[in-house]
Amino acid sequence: MSLKIYIHGNCQATAIAELFREALSDKASVVAREVFSVDVDVGSNEIAQLLRWADVVISQPVVEGYRGVDFLSTSWLSSQIKVSAVFLKVPVIYDRTQLPQCFNLRELHEGRLAYHDAHALDYFLNGFSVEDFLRDTRRSDFLSEKFVQSEALLSLREILRREREAEVDIRVSDSLTAALDVRQPMLSVNHPDRGLLAELTNRLLVRMGRVEAVAVAGTPMLDHFVVPPYLSTALGLGHDGAGMDFDRVRHDARWESRDDYFTEVFSIYAHLGREKVGSICAGQHDLGAYLQRFKEDSSGGGRDPKETIDAMYRGFFGRTPESKEALYHLQVLKQAGFEALLGQFLAFSKANGG
Repeated sequence: MSLKIYIHGNCQATAIAELFREALSDKASVVAREVFSVDVDVGSNEIAQLLRWADVVISQPVVEGYRGVDFLSTSWLSSQIKVSAVFLKVPVIYDRTQLPQCFNLRELHEGRLAYHDAHALDYFLNGFSVEDFLRDTRRSDFLSEKFVQSEALLSLREILRREREAEVDIRVSDSLTAALDVRQPMLSVNHPDRGLLAELTNRLLVRMGRVEAVAVAGTPMLDHFVVPPYLSTALGLGHDGAGMDFDRVRHDARWESRDDYFTEVFSIYAHLGREKVGSICAGQHDLGAYLQRFKEDSSGGGRDPKETIDAMYRGFFGRTPESKEALYHLQVLKQAGFEALLGQFLAFSKANGG
């Protein structure tokens, strides 16, 4: 008999369901429902039928009274499952460690404005241009190492708090932490990459007593919007740039340059008007608190080490470096010093007849 699995939560639930289908193939029937899109007028009967049908119910935490109904909550689900069913709680994966500047603003949530860069908003509201924003946020010291690491601690502490308070059966905070200096595990603040979702799914399979496992490599599920980290964030976390694309944004399932993306975002902000955008931002406590922490931490200027790298690229190669190239040489400069960096450029130039 085919195992019947119901998964209840946000968009991550749908992605986990896809991974279960990959791992179990014809050995299981898997259904997922995203609670934000369930029709609350008729959904109660459908959810109740799924609970009577399922052998395993997996739910992310959903509070009582969500969307004004009881039947979407985790507590209601656990009280309605059949006696023989297994009920497992998993966390909502939300993390800003590599994307401390990234925020969801519900009142400005549409199309390109699904995710907002706090500094883009700040620059716009203070009358600076998109060119100012793009130039400054490319600095290798835009966010200081101390600030990046402090924000990382805040974000990871919040994940642990969520897992603890929700009393989840499967945790992912350890997997997320382990991935932060080797890849970009969160494509946006609430969209994990396949690797993190695969780790969660495999832990669920073990908990269910299954021997199957889903492959970590494969088709991504939640990559329709990918927000790039700042160069300074990667540097502050000790990341070598693998698996990151600093200069492009993935939006609506297609890639475009970071310049083009934010040029359009600033244009949309201008169309909405500074007064409206400012009014919405004023009501966002987390956004305001982040910008206040950033301003308090501001180092107050000084020469950006990336200017040294840029100058050397122009001198040796007649061009400016790509972000990944700059990150590599910034790590050399930080760890080995200027002489080692210069030696690398000289050796490369000699090897190529320079």
